[in-house]
Amino acid sequence: MDPSDHVFATLVEDILSGALAVGDLLAPEDELARRFDVTPQVIRGAILGIEQSGLVKTVRPGVLQVLDWRENSGLRILSILASTGAVPALRLVHDVCVMRRMIGADAARISAAKASPAQRAAIMAAAADYPDQGATATAVFAADVAFWTAVVDGADNIAYRLALNTLIAGFYDVGFRTMLELGLAAEVADRAAHVRLAQLIGDGLGAEAFDLASDLLGRVVALVADAV
Repeated sequence: MDPSDHVFATLVEDILSGALAVGDLLAPEDELARRFDVTPQVIRGAILGIEQSGLVKTVRPGVLQVLDWRENSGLRILSILASTGAVPALRLVHDVCVMRRMIGADAARISAAKASPAQRAAIMAAAADYPDQGATATAVFAADVAFWTAVVDGADNIAYRLALNTLIAGFYDVGFRTMLELGLAAEVADRAAHVRLAQLIGDGLGAEAFDLASDLLGRVVALVADAV
């Protein structure tokens, strides 16, 4: 692991575990350099990442204070929360599934009204590409990402697209196997429902697309809720 990444991961875990509490000050740069046996430049790089994650703030030159991540951080720390256990894994999976359902259903509704012919064709193609039962988790993951990416692209909503990017890059791969174990396989194996959803979007039937997408994505939400 890169030295800066190691320092970043260790300090983040200290913060999320409570070893460094909200309001605490990080140790001075030179002290951290001695602790990790690295150069001050390495420490600065790690601290910059921590600050950008909303976990600390500068209170005066060279002095950083620990913040409450719930109030100051963004989606980018989902993967960190999952890997450190700062929040129970099933709770994270549940909350991500709920967000997935809401964004996916609304994106389907908007796509029905706004998607271009090329975007509608991409949604249809992605629906047709869902794998048969028994496919590998990697194939299922790729198909699921491709379909909902096409739907979100059709909605042309920048905030939805950035949220999707963050989930894919950070948490989604971490929690996907758990989602499969809890019942996502039944959702993604329902190729007919995905094709029907694509057709509703293609026909411009936004309300119907919203309802079907909400039902489709809500299946795993209910299963995860029972497991939390």
